[in-house]
Amino acid sequence: MMFSKSAKRAPVNRRFFMAKNIIFITQDYSGLGFAKLAQDQGDRVLLATAPTKDEDNPRAHKIVGTGIVPKIDLAELLNNPPKDAYYIFDQNFLPGVSDGLRKKGYKVQGASSFMVKSEHDRNFGVEFAKRAGLAIPPTQEFKTIKDGLKFLDENEEKAYVYKPNDSDEAYTTFVPVSEKDTAANRELSQYLASLGDPKDGYILQERIKGVEVNYEAYFYDGKPFFAFCDLENKKKLAGEMGEAVGCAFDYIFTIPLESKGVQKTIGKLFPIFEKMKYTGTFDVNVIVAERDNYFIESCGGRFGYNSHPNLLMNLAKDSFSDIYTSFMDGKIEDFYEHFRYGFGASVTLYVGHNRNGLPLYIPEELDNRFYHFDSHRKNNEYFLSGYDEQYAGIALGHAYTMEEAGEEAIEAAKKITLPDKGYRNDMTLKNYPNAPLNRYEALQAMKYV
Repeated sequence: MMFSKSAKRAPVNRRFFMAKNIIFITQDYSGLGFAKLAQDQGDRVLLATAPTKDEDNPRAHKIVGTGIVPKIDLAELLNNPPKDAYYIFDQNFLPGVSDGLRKKGYKVQGASSFMVKSEHDRNFGVEFAKRAGLAIPPTQEFKTIKDGLKFLDENEEKAYVYKPNDSDEAYTTFVPVSEKDTAANRELSQYLASLGDPKDGYILQERIKGVEVNYEAYFYDGKPFFAFCDLENKKKLAGEMGEAVGCAFDYIFTIPLESKGVQKTIGKLFPIFEKMKYTGTFDVNVIVAERDNYFIESCGGRFGYNSHPNLLMNLAKDSFSDIYTSFMDGKIEDFYEHFRYGFGASVTLYVGHNRNGLPLYIPEELDNRFYHFDSHRKNNEYFLSGYDEQYAGIALGHAYTMEEAGEEAIEAAKKITLPDKGYRNDMTLKNYPNAPLNRYEALQAMKYV
């Protein structure tokens, strides 16, 4: 088993630096950018890959990351896992593997049975939030489209949101755009009638008007020690149009644990996590309204989405391993000192029809402001591998105002050359629904940030 270390290193504060062995475990390569970052900063890295359950393109899956970081099949790694390594799962999958490594005394972050269940079992997540005292929008669960249409007809004066129970069908989530509730009800009825019965059922959740925001906290042995706020937009096209994707763009900033925003949202979970002696990250997506805060969903410690590259590349003052292994080792005092003030901004780059061999040119000055998802490297040049149907990576920016941070991210996206690329270029504007700049001002007015 061979770790590899690159001579090229990203510029970071070296006050704690000592090269470490880090193994990133992945199915979809959402941790590829972190593996590259840690390697560039001088750590010894392996990317352990597990086959996906519905592998459509095994050849492309095998190519991703080649020439960038050393790779190993997860099954081979587990035959003789190094004891001195840190194991980081980039998504919530294979909890048996994650929990098994923990039980044997390995240092592991992510993908515990609890994390997987909290993300993928909607009812569990809702009941967990209820137990903590978070409000839940009135919700009805259905197995058939016919029953949902009947319910909408019987409640025509109210607006609802459609969400499938199966996270693999999350792209079918539908939020009506009509302001008037009765019109929104008819809009959803028409959409619902166009669907077949989802395999795991679905929910209709009453639409709550307010400010959508995500708060995430880090815990060690039940103690919360760090938090940040995330304002993201999921619609793929400018003006908040098109289908919902994982994350089209977002803004993040660190926030004190004592702040009203934390205490009124994820802070309500702190006593539960203390009793669990939970170690890991956890986030809650909520709607902040006049009278209450309504729980929408949680990603339960999922690592490979925009806010974490945004945090650990844009706001980081220290190397990835200095920050993340300090967390895993319980060295959590003054954890906020690892990060810069201001705002991190990220914008996702897409292609219309990804295929193997699309050239990806990243100017040298932007090498540490682009997070790789679907790349491989050949003859010192980057190409897309064609595994992910549309996601290419994330362009990043940092500044001390949201607008300037967004401009930095958009400018980086402009300079990165990729055939057929697309990205949201409206993240610094206010003239569309759910614009983060407007949401931040609203949260300021309510003293939530």
